[in-house]
Amino acid sequence: MSLNTERTDSGMLRRTKTKKRSLFIGVFIMAFILPFALSTAHVDAAEAQDLGNSYYFENSLHGGNADYSVVYGKSSDQTLVGDWNGDGKDTLAVRRGNIYYFKNSISGGNADQVIKFGKSSDDVLAGDWNGDGTDTLAVRRGNTYYLLNSLHGGIADRVLTYGKANDQVLVGDWNGDKMDTFAVRRSNTFYVLDTLHSGKADKVFTYGKATDYVLAGDWDGNGSDTFAVRRGSAYYIKNSLAAGIADTVVAFGKSTDYVLVGDWDGNGTDTFAVRRAASTSSATTPNLADYVSNEAPTQITSTAGTLNDLGSAWASNSVNDTSFRQSSVITAKNSQGEEIQTTAYYDQTGRIILARRSIESTDWKLYATQYSGNVTDAHNVVSLGIDGKGFLHVAWGMHGAAMQYAESTTAWGVTLGAKKSVTGKNEGAVTYPQFYTQSNGNMFLLYRNGSSGNGNLVLDHYNVSTGKWTQVQSDLIDGVTDSISGSSSPYWQAVVDSKNRLQISWVWRESSDVSTNHDLAYARSSDTTGVKWETSTGVAYTGSITQKTAEKIASIDQNSQLMNQTSMTVNDNDNPYIVSYWNPDLETNNQVVQYMVVRQKDDGAWVTENTGIRSPGIDGVSNFDLAGGGSKAVPIARPQIAVSGSGENATVHLIIRDAERGSMATLATETVGTAQWTYINLTDQSLDYWEPTYDTSLWQLDRKLDIFVQKVGQGDGEGIQKYPANHVYILDVDSNLLASSNANDGGNMVGGN
Repeated sequence: MSLNTERTDSGMLRRTKTKKRSLFIGVFIMAFILPFALSTAHVDAAEAQDLGNSYYFENSLHGGNADYSVVYGKSSDQTLVGDWNGDGKDTLAVRRGNIYYFKNSISGGNADQVIKFGKSSDDVLAGDWNGDGTDTLAVRRGNTYYLLNSLHGGIADRVLTYGKANDQVLVGDWNGDKMDTFAVRRSNTFYVLDTLHSGKADKVFTYGKATDYVLAGDWDGNGSDTFAVRRGSAYYIKNSLAAGIADTVVAFGKSTDYVLVGDWDGNGTDTFAVRRAASTSSATTPNLADYVSNEAPTQITSTAGTLNDLGSAWASNSVNDTSFRQSSVITAKNSQGEEIQTTAYYDQTGRIILARRSIESTDWKLYATQYSGNVTDAHNVVSLGIDGKGFLHVAWGMHGAAMQYAESTTAWGVTLGAKKSVTGKNEGAVTYPQFYTQSNGNMFLLYRNGSSGNGNLVLDHYNVSTGKWTQVQSDLIDGVTDSISGSSSPYWQAVVDSKNRLQISWVWRESSDVSTNHDLAYARSSDTTGVKWETSTGVAYTGSITQKTAEKIASIDQNSQLMNQTSMTVNDNDNPYIVSYWNPDLETNNQVVQYMVVRQKDDGAWVTENTGIRSPGIDGVSNFDLAGGGSKAVPIARPQIAVSGSGENATVHLIIRDAERGSMATLATETVGTAQWTYINLTDQSLDYWEPTYDTSLWQLDRKLDIFVQKVGQGDGEGIQKYPANHVYILDVDSNLLASSNANDGGNMVGGN
């Protein structure tokens, strides 16, 4: 239950209770939420598993840490969720045989009410069957349902039949009339009742896969329940009873968790809770050892430069190595002019490790911080920035979650202070924090506020003189106004140019499904603080940038396998270069997902270059289906780009990882626009699902190329693979090889086009 307000004819506000669905024990929880399916619709009480009696709750649909936890009941109890006293908040009840123990608060201790109802062999459901704002019980025997309108023992208040005896059953308020009814599921088809009656369903539709685990809840607080499907620890949420792609995708907990749904804080929106045995790690600190293999780490070697081995790290997904880390390794000059390089990563326990050296040395110092992150979600990257006075800025562990940010306590120190907000504004649903340092020592911080397919780009600016952040744009790029679908979000890459302007390019995404990525747009600040913005031709943007007002620099359709959050840089004239990949030939038989470079020429014209690097004809590699939500496991990594020179004599370097080339780190180089690429293998071994990032600040300072390297796994859709704790390396690419690749000869090149 949740309390909303509705307006009466007289204009006064009247408090009304908007019914939430409540989970039931039996078919729904056991067949859909546990990671296996039952062959029958009956779950006997004697079959209850030892699931623990610790519960971890979140009050919003975010990944990461639980908001609070309680211990209640016994580890062998069966659990129900409902608003048992009509106060607008869902709480727990446990079942032992045919006796039910109800709590009216999220707390441990004795039950507030105990009743006996039905048989110990019954399947039990919970819902508000009469719309009075209070949840009660129903028992199911075959396709007959015995309903109570209050929490009492004895005979049922109502009996009806619906569906088949072997149907899988869900409970919810599907039409917003404040009364719960049934829906039955057969394969991936749902048969929904708007009122409690026998006979035919009022609505029939398909969603998800037959193998999905399904949950029901009011995810957007509109008073109507809809479905979500669970795949591993990722949840694909629909806000309407309809087929199609999910509206929101979130990751929470572990793939083995027993999951509950409820409105725990009475805010009108349903969220998740997980139940675990007390002996296992909590939802805030998953048992990461379950995902770390005992195999020896893969030793990476290279003939293309010097590999600096920083030691073992978490490698069971790409959280240390995904492209949108942007600042995985950074270099800044101290007051003596010495270049200091800093990197960060999660070790195999999820703890953040900082590492630092003088750029002229291979002697790295490692520092274990007091902070950890939920590494089971590859979005929860560690981002770094160093301001002009040498203070280290760190943001980490956020996927639609509250800001986690800390600064070093001293200039050029690595001891981090307490967590704090940046500006305290628009920091409740943060993803993709990225720092960009200007030559004057000030900084930009970009991040998304909102969710996939429904978020805006926030920009903060740091003044090194005052040591304070200011939010200069709460909605720099608006993903809602003028969007194709009604709500979208920008997925960006950015660079600071020699004039200290911030240049940004981005794709639009219409939902949480990556296949809805489309088009490439551009903007740049016309000042050094990010207050004023313009197009590449100098036309000022007024207000937030929308799909209607954005400068489109490349037209790319949805379903083109267009990737988001790749890489952007500028040449020596500050002309922007962007690299991504998509299929440029959807209408022909040349089905190849290709690396594509979009750049602005000196005359202001935008050109798109098909690099031709990738070859056709390799099933599942040349062309592949880029679709769905969560972190993706695809045969190529998001490429990175570095450029030197200007005009038509500029040299373009792409750092790639491609299954065509054995998934090794590879450097591809051309003179701009010639499509005459040469290739250097940067590693001698496959890096599996590694995505490249490099020290962009060092490249800008010295044209030296240092790359963050690690062999990692990545399950599709936020999955985790069992991997050894493979080592993190910083690869100092031999500058002579860069020069020789520019000249198209020598080194360890492996051929050209």
